[in-house]
Amino acid sequence: MLSIDAIDTRIGASTVHRGVSIEVGAGEVVAILGSNGAGKTSLLRAVMGLLPLHAGRIKLEDRDISEMPPHARNRLGLGYVPEGRRIFGPMTVRENLEIGAYGVDPSPAAMAASTQAMFHRFPILEEKASAAGSTLSGGQQQMLAIARALMSNPKLLLLDEPSLGLAPQMVLAVRDTIRMLQREQQLSVLLVEQNAGLALSVADRVYLMARGAIVDVGTPDRLADSPELRALYLGHAETEGEVVR
Repeated sequence: MLSIDAIDTRIGASTVHRGVSIEVGAGEVVAILGSNGAGKTSLLRAVMGLLPLHAGRIKLEDRDISEMPPHARNRLGLGYVPEGRRIFGPMTVRENLEIGAYGVDPSPAAMAASTQAMFHRFPILEEKASAAGSTLSGGQQQMLAIARALMSNPKLLLLDEPSLGLAPQMVLAVRDTIRMLQREQQLSVLLVEQNAGLALSVADRVYLMARGAIVDVGTPDRLADSPELRALYLGHAETEGEVVR
């Protein structure tokens, strides 16, 4: 579904990524773990076209998207849930959802059908349909951000730190949502997380990133007790793991 091939990126004179290669298969959940500053969020921004490549290429299925603008990547099937949710606070829940479909099919019929599908999937959003996004709890805002990205019917969902700032019960809800999307929609997911327990509980494969480079890749079972993972988190991963396992 996604092939990231030996990409380098820069911000100003600083190198962010060096030779990063990652693959996501159809219907697969792939997680990227690493400490703050490892380059995880910047990697998703590069995939979405928000950070230009200095070298390498990115392919979605068999299409080279390396030079495409973000809106074109969205139309081809990339959905993006940014870190911090980034919903539009003054706008209603319904309006936030509708924005997610504009780039693909803005017709009233398609908009209504997609919105109703999200209400069915996330009942709390239907209850809050007329409420301003800013009035929602952190967990509800995260559900709204995910639903907004799903409004474009993506093939691959980029999820950036979906558990950030959430209470333990809402972390469980995020976990269950990712599992449901994979099970019911066979949706491919590229997940960036600092909560190692959450990532290991949903991923089919895990990449470890440090200082803008991939340092290991493997199954969650193999990496759960790896010294590389413990070194990246300095014990943080084992504590976080208790939240979702």
